[in-house]
Amino acid sequence: MALLSISSVQAQKWQSDAEVIRLSWADTAKATQVFTSQSVTKNATQADILALALAAVGQHQLPLTDFQIAYTKESPVGTHTEWAYQPQGIPAFAHFIKIFQDQQGTIRQVACLLDGARKLPMEQFVFPSHSGFSEQEARKIWFYTGTDWKAAWVVRPQASILAFAEERIVDQQGRTLHRIPLSFHYTAPDTLVQAAVFLPDPLTSAGVAYGDVKNGYTYLDYNDADSSGANQERKTVSLKVKLQNDTFMLYNNNFYFNEIEGPARLTPYSLFPTFEYTRSQEQFEFVNSFYHLNQFKGRVDSLGVNLPGFQIQVDPHAANGLDISAFSISTIPPSLLFGDGGIDDAEDADVIVHEFGHALSHGAAPNTVNGLQRESFEEGQCDYFAMSYSRHVKDTMWEKTFNWDGNVTWQGRISNGPKIMPDDYSTNKYSNAEIWVSALTEIYDSMGRDKADKLVMSGLYYQYANMSFRDMALSLIQTDSILYNGAHEQALRTSFNRRRILYPLGVEQQGDNGLNWTVYNSLGFAQGGSVQVYFGGGLISGTYSLYAVNGQLIRSGIIHNQNALNLEAEGIKKGLYILKIEGTGRELFVSRLARF
Repeated sequence: MALLSISSVQAQKWQSDAEVIRLSWADTAKATQVFTSQSVTKNATQADILALALAAVGQHQLPLTDFQIAYTKESPVGTHTEWAYQPQGIPAFAHFIKIFQDQQGTIRQVACLLDGARKLPMEQFVFPSHSGFSEQEARKIWFYTGTDWKAAWVVRPQASILAFAEERIVDQQGRTLHRIPLSFHYTAPDTLVQAAVFLPDPLTSAGVAYGDVKNGYTYLDYNDADSSGANQERKTVSLKVKLQNDTFMLYNNNFYFNEIEGPARLTPYSLFPTFEYTRSQEQFEFVNSFYHLNQFKGRVDSLGVNLPGFQIQVDPHAANGLDISAFSISTIPPSLLFGDGGIDDAEDADVIVHEFGHALSHGAAPNTVNGLQRESFEEGQCDYFAMSYSRHVKDTMWEKTFNWDGNVTWQGRISNGPKIMPDDYSTNKYSNAEIWVSALTEIYDSMGRDKADKLVMSGLYYQYANMSFRDMALSLIQTDSILYNGAHEQALRTSFNRRRILYPLGVEQQGDNGLNWTVYNSLGFAQGGSVQVYFGGGLISGTYSLYAVNGQLIRSGIIHNQNALNLEAEGIKKGLYILKIEGTGRELFVSRLARF
């Protein structure tokens, strides 16, 4: 398949040959995330809550009228509301503030990306008529370059393959400033019928590697031709379908099939309660994908997670026969597209569940897949869903994700690999995904499938544009504190620290970072007094966090227009600590402290 979440054909191969060049501010901007415990009165309005959140991240001077609710989502742990920043009534790309309130209404977490919000956009909007796009189909948007605002337009080029669909932000001269992916690659009574599917793929169920010989059968794709080895790995299952008059159809309120793009294939139906095909028959991919999609959707429902929240159309023979699969939001309703190149993607449950994972993510936090780390852990968590699902079906060979599909044109990915941050981090989001999924896999092992799945699914609601690995990890730790009373915090921190996703592992003391900051009385702190960090005569707004060497957060707070931070040692046990101070949108200072 070459699992494509926001990419092109055989993206992993192509990226290894020539890395994607990222130039725009939107790929490097850093969001601010603050954990707090701000009580909200019962009669508080949405504007009151927004004002409290802006104050928590040091942006209280911004007019409330410049914000508009983008979406509100209810998760198993509370309410997640994202406000879009819209100066002069025009959206500012990737500028937002996101507020999490627990089930008691207390503000527990605030995240924002508001770089440049204190500067007023001044440029006039002039549509680039020579760009080849229609002004009637374009929409205005502010784009912050890191130094100033650009009046820009969002346009949508025609895509011959929906897995490549995207929008572009262009400036007044028609130059592309940024690309916004629209595909993430990677009623009537029901009745039960009998169907033949792979569980979860022919290699895992047979317990062989690709190309192995077992009982005289060689396990190869044979260009989708029937082979005794693969065909005998089809298992008979019960499948709930729609019965209309005397016809059984693959349809329900969650999924239906549609011919979205070539190669053209007819959706199968039956006059008998059976859907049994061999893998050389085009109907097999319909049945196989329908079964696994509904099985995993049932899993999501059983955990009390209401995702994705919309019906999805499915094309199991798509992408004009290329080796690519995608979840696409460029269609109405959104669609799942599985390509036929290499090994047919809809034959592998890992591919099917991975792509549906993108739909869960979009349902929880729409239009937030922007920024390299955010794109990378998006791929990693979808790999986790695939691993968890297949491992439950058969608890062998789960270490490799995409066992069947990842052989002819690519080699799949590993869900429990050794990669760490920042040593193995690169501009290839698929490679980076292995860092994130390996941490989640270890969490699966320590918590068990049910708790880990619910934790990761609930964590989807926290997502926002340009979110970092670290901030997502801290959000999962907070989710554990609400779902399970923090019972797994140490296990979570251990897993994330092992990959150097959280502090303090891999942290170098940053001194004054060129800011002329000074630390006083660190010896006094070590002996039970207080330590002071002076901000070189300037006023700073941001947050501070004190971590133990095992990564546990010991103390945190907000810095608001202060020229210094005073940190008391009272209540802090003997040991080594990391003090981290962050300003809005960037890391400012890291220092080691000791307590004797």
